[in-house]
Order: sequence, then C-alpha cells, then structure tokens
Amino acid sequence: MAKMKYKISSRATILLGRESVSKVEGALIELIKNTYDADATLCYVYFDTTEGALFIIDDGTGMTKSVIEDNWMMIGTANKRDEYISGKDRIKSGEKGIGRFALDRLGGICEMYTKNVNDRMIKWTTNWNSFE
Repeated sequence: MAKMKYKISSRATILLGRESVSKVEGALIELIKNTYDADATLCYVYFDTTEGALFIIDDGTGMTKSVIEDNWMMIGTANKRDEYISGKDRIKSGEKGIGRFALDRLGGICEMYTKNVNDRMIKWTTNWNSFE
C-alpha cells in the first residue's frame, strides 16, 4: 500500500481554539503567555466596549514573515520545545500552539500587527467565522 498522508480540515481550528479554550479568561492567558515568550516587558490588555474590540499590545521581539509562516501558521511545530529559552533567558511557557487558536474564543475577526527589529510592520488578518 502506498504511503498515506494526514489531512486536516479547517474545522480543526475551531476544535483547537473555541472548543478547547472554554473561557475568555483562558484565551487571554494563552495570548499573554505569548507576550512573555516574546520577551515583552510590558503587556497592555485594553477592552474597547464602544467598538466591541480587544487590544493586546506588548513590546516583545515581534515576528518576522518567516516566523509567522513557519511557526504561527503551522499547526504542531516544535519550535518552542526545541528553542525553549528566550533571548532574555526566560523559559518559554507556550508549547502547544493553542494561543493563536484562542483568538477564536475572543472574536470572529482578528488583526495582528507585529514588527521585528529587522523587518517592516506586518499585518496578519483572519476571519475565524470562515472556518465554520
């Protein structure tokens, strides 16, 4: 028999995010852990009740385009397991890759702006509702 490859449906993002992170508080914790792993010294969580928006702003290292493509957008990477010490000698807390999917628990549309010292500002957008 020929080798068979695993397949994953778009619905898996719902199972990993909205279904596995049961509370808003848990989703926020996952995202704040990401700022810690990025060596942030400041992390602001701002709820805009007028617009129904949530902002998480930090001064972490930011992500490059390749980090977004190879780690943020790839389910099940081992980068935090293999590179578990940050630039500031912190033991990274995230390793399961749930943080990005926790965004689905917080709202349907997400915009992320990130800037690494070596790159220009990058905007990443997703509509979690499109995975339904």
